[in-house]
Amino acid sequence: LWVITDAVVNSTVDYACDPAALWLSTPHAQYRLLEPHPEYAPLYKLPGSSRAVPLAESDIASMLKLYEQEEEHPFSYKKGSFIASLQLSHFELTAPDGQARALFQTLPSGSLKAALEAAKSVAPAANPDDARVFVSGQLVPRQAGAARAWVRVGPVRAWALDVERLGEEGKLAPAVWVCCKQAAFLLPVDSAGGFTGEQVHSWLTSDGLLLRLSAETLLQCREHRDPSTAVKLFNVIMMNAWARLPAALSSRYGLKRENFLYERLHTNFIADVLADANYVAMAKRLQEQRKQFIEGRKQQRAREGAASRPRALIGMEAAAQRMELQRKVVAPSAVPTKAPRSPSPACGRPRWGDASAVSPRISEGAHASAAKAPPAERSRRPPAPSLPQHTA
Repeated sequence: LWVITDAVVNSTVDYACDPAALWLSTPHAQYRLLEPHPEYAPLYKLPGSSRAVPLAESDIASMLKLYEQEEEHPFSYKKGSFIASLQLSHFELTAPDGQARALFQTLPSGSLKAALEAAKSVAPAANPDDARVFVSGQLVPRQAGAARAWVRVGPVRAWALDVERLGEEGKLAPAVWVCCKQAAFLLPVDSAGGFTGEQVHSWLTSDGLLLRLSAETLLQCREHRDPSTAVKLFNVIMMNAWARLPAALSSRYGLKRENFLYERLHTNFIADVLADANYVAMAKRLQEQRKQFIEGRKQQRAREGAASRPRALIGMEAAAQRMELQRKVVAPSAVPTKAPRSPSPACGRPRWGDASAVSPRISEGAHASAAKAPPAERSRRPPAPSLPQHTA
């Protein structure tokens, strides 16, 4: 039946069902809206129904009955205040403008307050938004059958790690806790997804990969009860930890273990995880290995520079020689000039019958060639024509 209701006096969204439903109240009845008309669908935007229209963090307080988790978060709060534990899936970490942003790189010390103080010490006029990270994702319901509402929370005030967390079937499922104003949110590394291309690259090559590598490294160390044994097997442990990461990461993004592991932020991150787990010697060994790697890379670059320098000089000298040779070829060569003939005193020009009129250079050349020729060749040569004699 098609109906036209009276004026709506109240409305509420029911997230206890999936998908969420909108309830409208009139003076005479209540209506549950299930599906919009196709012509009206572009205008119907239920809060929390999609990533484009997420719920605000302040809206979560009335929904804790559906979404509050039993896992306890590691954050402490003042007496009389309460911070609920919630879990997000298909989450993404963004800046205030929605661009991808790495959490561990933005807040390396673990808190927003410390990041803001560090930024002000370097640049007093630094923008506070450069240190703010927001999280968007779907709330994982505690009650069966509830909707997975989309929310956007933040900025993140602090974060903490749970690298030894176990997921389904007892498998390692590391996660990071982020604390916001209204609640603490658990972000399992395996629950990330639904990103754009930029979000995928930022998470898989930065926060997500670093979290996985830290968890695998600590798991390899836990297999040795004596921490000194783990130090002796440092190379084996680090190679095994990297090998247990998804193979698609290294092949798709061209990641190399040494370049990723010995980056300053990544080395300090993993070293802190090992030190917190009482593997202090292993953490020190990791820092020492980073120093050796950096020094070796500097020496290699110096050798490559020294090897390339002579080749460059040789090339420059060869180019200069070619230019000089071209200049000589193009320049006109000096052509010897013949000596002027001496004119005859009688008429100013040589006479045909005068023997002195014959060029001495030609005659000398003829006699020389005749002298050098063998006797047989001399006999075969025709006699030289005699000059005609003219008498006055």
